[in-house]
Amino acid sequence: MHSFQKRAFWQILNSIINIAYPLFTFPYITRLLGPHNLGIVNYLDSFIQFIVFIAALGIPIYGIKEIAANTDNKEEQSRLLYQLIIINFLFTLLFIGGFLTYNELIITNDFPSELVFLGVLNLFASPFIADWYFQANEQYGFLLFRNMAIKTILISFIFCFVNDSNDYILYYFLFTAVNIIAAISNIIIYSRQAVFKFSYFTKIKTHLNPLLVLFTTMGCISFYVYLDTIILGYFKSYQEVGIYSAGVKIIRIVLYFILTTLSLLLPIISSFAKTLNKHEINNITTQAIKIITFIGLPLSTGLYIMAEPIVLLIAGKDFIDASIVIKITSPLPIIIGLSNLFGINLLVPLGKSRMLLIAVFISCLIGIPMQILMTNLFSYIGTAISTLLIESFVFFICYFFLRKYISLSIGKRFWKPLTYMTIASLVLFSYINSLNTEPIMKVSFFFFAFCALVGVGLFLFKGFFNLNVFNPSLRLASPDKQNL
Repeated sequence: MHSFQKRAFWQILNSIINIAYPLFTFPYITRLLGPHNLGIVNYLDSFIQFIVFIAALGIPIYGIKEIAANTDNKEEQSRLLYQLIIINFLFTLLFIGGFLTYNELIITNDFPSELVFLGVLNLFASPFIADWYFQANEQYGFLLFRNMAIKTILISFIFCFVNDSNDYILYYFLFTAVNIIAAISNIIIYSRQAVFKFSYFTKIKTHLNPLLVLFTTMGCISFYVYLDTIILGYFKSYQEVGIYSAGVKIIRIVLYFILTTLSLLLPIISSFAKTLNKHEINNITTQAIKIITFIGLPLSTGLYIMAEPIVLLIAGKDFIDASIVIKITSPLPIIIGLSNLFGINLLVPLGKSRMLLIAVFISCLIGIPMQILMTNLFSYIGTAISTLLIESFVFFICYFFLRKYISLSIGKRFWKPLTYMTIASLVLFSYINSLNTEPIMKVSFFFFAFCALVGVGLFLFKGFFNLNVFNPSLRLASPDKQNL
């Protein structure tokens, strides 16, 4: 099996596990905890994930890029690994202090002290997980089996011990325990592969300049990714946070698969960017756009049409208003998929991190005030609308900058398959939604219909894709300027 096929195999399996896990637990947890208690947990976790994201300084992206570029130099890989972990840990300590101060002085509805303590433990563990090291070295098998083991334990413990609506603290404790176990297991493995030396402490400054741009970029991204829930919780109730987070959770389950698939491209594009091979970068970008849109369009169409039965099945009738959030944000799998491709997977490896920074900074500058206003006026509906608009800003600005560095032209051969897929999705999914049957049957029909639709589409338009561009040994020569 070729290198890219191995990566794809492991990443797709890992994605299936990460998607299947919430599908097992989320219906149970939403019905047990209800919108209010689930809202408390999600509100706190938004703060924690915001800090994890911003304290990482863009290290997961920078780490993959640098370690993938030094695959034959274990000494350099060891130096990079431990120096980046040290930087991440120091900044995490700084932000933990900021969070505790903010929680004590500013937050109007104080979190239970037990939740805050668990959140801080989560933060302490996060720098040592360092999944980016294993991704850069293509050790997807380890990540998969670790993920399977930990999530199996987590699911078992949730069903055994979380039995009451007041068990939301215990629920969050189990998540914290899983992160700590992941950190410990990763430390054991990477400490065997990379030898730590105290001399690494003296050369940390070499990373600060490139990380500064990524830090600013990741900071802006984290503001509009996580502040939606934080802003909603600050101005509105935990109940509304619970409704909104349920809808967004369903969208993110779908989005995770697309983003995980895209992460396969980062080491490949990094290797070509190092040699300035625009020809190969254009080819890979062309095929990635095709994959995202070919799968994303019927997926987004289905999410919009099937929003109500999906919510009734996964979250229950207490969360039925979350279907409005899903309808509004249903285009996000395509928009975020493409903006991640253009920004993180292309601009960063091409050495144009500042372009990505400008894109997210402008979106943040426009988006945060808009989100505050829309949330105050329309509660979680306004939050969903502003989230869609902010992500759209990022997509268009990244595409505008990227046009200077890659050559893409969109022709009829690109639009014809997508038009057929969209029309077929509208007809097929509308019919399924009109059936007089239970939500579980509707969603089951939707899932199988979507798989069948993509399968038939791949067969009918098999000339639409050229996946050989991802395989070094089978990469086909083609013009520098791809005709989509």
